[in-house]
Amino acid sequence: RERWLRQQLNRFGLTPQVSRIVRLDDFHDNERWGNETLEAVGHIDAIIGNNDSVNDIFKDKAGITIVETPLFIRNVYQGTEIRPKLRELRLIRS
Repeated sequence: RERWLRQQLNRFGLTPQVSRIVRLDDFHDNERWGNETLEAVGHIDAIIGNNDSVNDIFKDKAGITIVETPLFIRNVYQGTEIRPKLRELRLIRS
């Protein structure tokens, strides 16, 4: 995923705007996952995304703004459509 993400950032000229990419472990405890994420990334001002579960984890954290982005051709560009294609191209593993 990281390799693909870096390629896309470069493709769209966004690399200079990204300070770093942080790999995160998955936990089946939302509170722990939120705390571990904040510990790994350090201070943040905002969460940007449309994942309600992730947004909910951070909305109660003091000082963190939640920014939801508009959806772009949702039926084409959603995770359930993109992930199988990335697997097929061997850009991500299951």
